[in-house]
Amino acid sequence: MFTGIIEGMGTVLRIKGMGEGKELTVSVGPDFLEGVKLGDSIAVNGACQTVTALGKNDFTFYSSRETLSLTNLALLAPKALVNLEKALTLGKGIDGHLVSGHVDGMGTVVRVSKQQAGYLLCVSLPEGVLDTVVEKGSIAVDGISLTIFSLKGNEVTVSVIPFTYLHTTLKDRKNNDPVNIETDMLGKYVVHFLKRQQDKGGVKKGITLDLLQEKGFFS
Repeated sequence: MFTGIIEGMGTVLRIKGMGEGKELTVSVGPDFLEGVKLGDSIAVNGACQTVTALGKNDFTFYSSRETLSLTNLALLAPKALVNLEKALTLGKGIDGHLVSGHVDGMGTVVRVSKQQAGYLLCVSLPEGVLDTVVEKGSIAVDGISLTIFSLKGNEVTVSVIPFTYLHTTLKDRKNNDPVNIETDMLGKYVVHFLKRQQDKGGVKKGITLDLLQEKGFFS
């Protein structure tokens, strides 16, 4: 489990094909690996990966075929920058939102626009995720917890503060770049519950605020 607060950026050192997957080695800053051990989870561009080897200032992980098919990890090359976050531990604050590290798919950058107080990032979302995306809700883009500013069709616009923009891979993103998308976990549970109720004949109308209140999701 993660929070979507990026703890640092890493640089891809090596990529090695292994069966249907890939083994990647990423170099990091001097303090990032403090306390990290083999078998720990690290989110790389929002995708939960297991540490299989550790160096002084680098770590190695294996990405399966499924992970590569759903994420932009398949497109990485040596010297590429990636967002990194270590797994959430008990007692650690949740400054973003709960992120599982299970990427739903890749979106496409439509535009990045500079605003007086920061940046607006517009992303075209992949099919199948819109049911769990709402304005003012949360979404993880390349592992970064962001708040949804607006939703029009399949395009979502998120607000990005200058610090986040400058200290993540967002500063290098250009139009048409692929980004990893994970929608809000709580939204997924709500949609799954209501669909099951509908399948049972317990819900005969669309998802509305009244329906969510009726089912006890808020008072």
